[in-house]
Amino acid sequence: MLDIDELYRRMTERGITMIDRIQGPPRWSGPPLLLRQTSFRALAEDRLFRQHDGSVTTEPVRVRFGEVEARGIALTRSGRAIYDRLIATPEDADWDSEFPHSESELDAAGLAYFTYRNEGTVVVRDPIVYEDFLPASAAGIFASNLDSVTGFVSDAPGAEYGQDRLEGAIDRTIEDPFELYRAQQEASRAVLPPAHNNRGLPSEPA
Repeated sequence: MLDIDELYRRMTERGITMIDRIQGPPRWSGPPLLLRQTSFRALAEDRLFRQHDGSVTTEPVRVRFGEVEARGIALTRSGRAIYDRLIATPEDADWDSEFPHSESELDAAGLAYFTYRNEGTVVVRDPIVYEDFLPASAAGIFASNLDSVTGFVSDAPGAEYGQDRLEGAIDRTIEDPFELYRAQQEASRAVLPPAHNNRGLPSEPA
């Protein structure tokens, strides 16, 4: 598995300007959760701009950047609620006391999604990889690539683009990601031999 902390350190040592920090959950003693991502800072590239008086000037813009992701275990609604609470107050967050330190404990507590398979007399659990984005982390990536002189305003009013409006625009139903992970987990349960189906497995997560 990618060690994103080591990658960040080595790229910095090579003189590559990185964004100020790795976005997402912090490094901790338990299994990797959700998504951690970072990038090198977008390159300042000169572009031509035509001004109101017709003159043409050259100004630097930051557009292209490289992003690296390290994906972890998909959390259930209960697990995600803990994550959202911790990430909202990072200075006070104690990840080691809020989350169990092993995959089996996360599973037993109903905090993460897993698939199950039978190997002889043993049921083996495999973590389901988180395949979505974290809004705060994605925003952090883009915000870190802005220059302070751009006039970025974090509390500027924005248009309301809810799920209903997006579904109307694409003419498709947007699936609930928690339900997709849950269905994947339950499908793996369904093919276990009857004698193993409920042996040591947690109840359906919230």
